[in-house]
Amino acid sequence: MTFLDIDPACKALEIQGVEILIGNQEDTNFLHKVIKSKGPFDLIVDDGGHFMSQQITSFQHLWPALNDKGIYLVEDTHTSYWPGFEGGYKNPNSFVEFAKDLIDKMHSWYREDDPNFPFDPLAREIGSISFYDSMIVIKKDIKDPPASIVSQDGKVAFSSRIIETKNRVSIFKKPKFETMYFSDELDKEQMFLLRSSFTGCAQHLPKTCRHRRLRVLWRLTCGPFP
Repeated sequence: MTFLDIDPACKALEIQGVEILIGNQEDTNFLHKVIKSKGPFDLIVDDGGHFMSQQITSFQHLWPALNDKGIYLVEDTHTSYWPGFEGGYKNPNSFVEFAKDLIDKMHSWYREDDPNFPFDPLAREIGSISFYDSMIVIKKDIKDPPASIVSQDGKVAFSSRIIETKNRVSIFKKPKFETMYFSDELDKEQMFLLRSSFTGCAQHLPKTCRHRRLRVLWRLTCGPFP
C-alpha cells in the first residue's frame, strides 16, 4: 500500500507493507513520479487536503493510472459547499459540480448534434458514479460502445444504431392528461370508488384526499403516469 502525505513527520509511521511518500497532491510532477514508481492502482482514496483544486487535480492525473474495474473514492466532499475550501453551493469549480459533469461525460455516447455536448473519451472508462453523504465513488469499467440486441429473419445480432441515430423521437404518443374536479361532499366510499376508477392515479393523490371537508374543491389529474 502507498500513502501520500504533505507532512514529512508522517514518514515515521511506515510499517511493513506500507510506504508513505511525502508531497503535495496538487503537485502534478509529484503525482506522476508516484504513478511511474507505484502505479497502476486498484483503489485510490482521496482523503487529503479537501480543497477543490487538490481533489480535481488529483483525479485528472491519477484516474488514468487506475486499473480497469478499479475504484476511485473521494472523501469529505461536503467541503464542495464551503467557500473556505474553494467551494460553495453550485460553484462550478467544486468537486461535486466536477463529478456532476462526469455524469454527462459518461452518457456522451448518446449525444445529439449539439456542439455544447461532444463525445468524451471518459464515456469508455466510467462505469458508474455513486454519490453518498460526503463521499463520491467512481468505478472504472473500460467498455465498448453501447449496442442493442436486434433480431431479423431469425438471426440475432448487435446494432450500434442507438448511438448512431440522431434527432431521435419517441414511437409512442405523448399521453393526454385529463383533469376532473369534484367537491368535498363525497364520502370515503365514494372517494375510494372514484380513485379506483382512474388506473394508476391513486398513488398520485395527496394523502388529504382520504379525508372529507379539508378543502372545498379537489383536482384529480389522470395519466397514464410512469
